[in-house]
Amino acid sequence: MAFPTENNRLVQQLSKLQSTIAQLKRIVIVIQAKIPTDTVNSSDLIDSLYQSLISSRDVIVESGASAAFVQYAKDQLDSPSLDIAVEGTALLVKINSTIAWMQTNYPKSSGFLLKLSFDGGTGELVSRIFSATELATLDTELTDLLLLID
Repeated sequence: MAFPTENNRLVQQLSKLQSTIAQLKRIVIVIQAKIPTDTVNSSDLIDSLYQSLISSRDVIVESGASAAFVQYAKDQLDSPSLDIAVEGTALLVKINSTIAWMQTNYPKSSGFLLKLSFDGGTGELVSRIFSATELATLDTELTDLLLLID
């Protein structure tokens, strides 16, 4: 038997999945903290949250749900009742729902995102933000998402 020079694929898979979802959780918490103060801007939503949602979705899909991976996660996380496939699927559904909400509600024209506008008085570029009602709905989406992340 030769000395292994590559990390085990399951080790890498679980590590990548956990770190990606942890990063999504951090971003969601930061954005939720800004919602009550109406300081959520387009960069927060598109450059941070939306990109993290897409990345998380892709990592969940990429990790798959093989029997070996499910068992490895149970063993490594010392949680015999954990079914990472079921948890991942539930999280994936919510991530897709949040992505769809953003795609539906983000200001756009002819399919182009309206991230910035000119301030009428100063001519400066200002970041577009959601209305208070939209932010409240986004907050609900994000709260539901966080409920699925330990």
